[in-house]
Amino acid sequence: MIICQYCLQEIESRGEHVFETEVNDNIETVTIDNEDCALCDWCKEFVPVDEMREIIEA
Repeated sequence: MIICQYCLQEIESRGEHVFETEVNDNIETVTIDNEDCALCDWCKEFVPVDEMREIIEA
C-alpha cells in the first residue's frame, strides 16, 4: 500500500503498527505543478512522491 506520510501518522496515532518500506521507483506518478506526485491509497489525494511511504500492514 502506498500512502502519504500524513496518513501514516494518522494510522500510527491510532496505535496500529505498520511496517514502512522505501517507495518503489516504479510507482505510477503524475506531474502536478512540475512535481512528481503519486496517489495515496488512503486519502485518495495526489501527494508529492517525496512525501509518500510504502507500508506493509502488520
